[in-house]
Amino acid sequence: MFPRQLIVSLLALIFVAPTAHAQIGAAAGIAEYMNPYFLRRDLKLITEIFELDEGQQAVFEAFYFEYEDSHEQGRTTTTDSFENLQARVKEGMGEEELLREVFRPFREQADRWHDNRDLLLASLRSVLNGDQLARWDEMMRSLRLEKELGRCNVLSGESVNLRRVLRTTEIPRDAQLIAEPALVAWELAIDEALLAREQPARKAQQAIMNAMTESELKDAYDPVIELLALDAKIRDLQEVHRGLIATAFGTWGPTFEQAALAAAYPQIYGRKNAVERIFDAALERTDLDEDTTLRVTELDTEFRTEIAAKRAAWREALVTYEQEDKVSRAMRSRDRERATATELNQNPIRMASSEVEYTSRDFAGRLLEILGRTKFSQLPGASRYLPRPARDSTGSKDGPKSAQRRKMLESGKNNLNPKAGGGKGKRGGKQR
Repeated sequence: MFPRQLIVSLLALIFVAPTAHAQIGAAAGIAEYMNPYFLRRDLKLITEIFELDEGQQAVFEAFYFEYEDSHEQGRTTTTDSFENLQARVKEGMGEEELLREVFRPFREQADRWHDNRDLLLASLRSVLNGDQLARWDEMMRSLRLEKELGRCNVLSGESVNLRRVLRTTEIPRDAQLIAEPALVAWELAIDEALLAREQPARKAQQAIMNAMTESELKDAYDPVIELLALDAKIRDLQEVHRGLIATAFGTWGPTFEQAALAAAYPQIYGRKNAVERIFDAALERTDLDEDTTLRVTELDTEFRTEIAAKRAAWREALVTYEQEDKVSRAMRSRDRERATATELNQNPIRMASSEVEYTSRDFAGRLLEILGRTKFSQLPGASRYLPRPARDSTGSKDGPKSAQRRKMLESGKNNLNPKAGGGKGKRGGKQR
């Protein structure tokens, strides 16, 4: 492998891969430090929040472009530093040493990133008049909800902006006014949590950077675990206040909650799955007799109820176990333990997500029994759910490994104990 390819592969490992290094890289914020905190599109946002007039806007834009230039210079310095690693990689630099050399310029870039952001906010404050300064705290709260909340995306459901969700709905203005106190309570609670997270998060990121560049790499995992606890507090507040706001909306509550869940958990509620679309198409058919239509309608009602319960269980599994799962992964990596394949698969989150698929397949089979093969196969996307008698003997996509994995998912138990399956020896530490 060429040196440049090695460096690129390592950066991909840090930024993207769902591994221990990815957890450290995400917690340290190294990916976001390569982009400015304030983007050009934020000029409009800041102008609206702080109600800048044309003169103030012109002055602030000048400050912004200085900020943008300063960030670009720091970014260039950081990327140029990687060029110097190529010769050392040729000489046989180990992965651990290479990790240290990669993180060192990011630590310097992180300091510049925070300094530039703070300087731009100070420049913004300098152009405001007395009335605007009197509302500084209120305006900064709005800005934090738009900017900081989006950075808190470690846990599912953590970073959703419920104000933004409301703007996507068709809930009438009078109903919104009734729920406004509940929305303000959410804003205040989330803003307080964001402020409480800011300094500990910065210290944790610095500790991670220091561990990756100066001390043992395993020391970087404890700050990762501490950050997860801060993220969990924000996620829990989101769960509580989403329900309170939905209740405040009254009859419009289900509309708001559906939109909020889709934004918070897009992997669960973001869109209909294939079987739901198949049922939609079946109900639209006009060539079914009255008895068949009634049976399809009843089955559809049963399916929607069942799939809603399975999705709720999936969300509950995320809320209950996601933090624990990420902590256990960090602890296993810190202790140099390797998880067995069984432990990774016997995870309540994976189990719950698989239940949605299994339930959908079961109801697709029941719909096939009602409609018959010919009419069922005419429905969009239904062909994948048709039985294939020769599937087990020739050309099977669902081979022995997939069948074994499905069996494990169906019969597995909750096993998130970081010591379980991760001990030493042939039975605990190695995969068969």
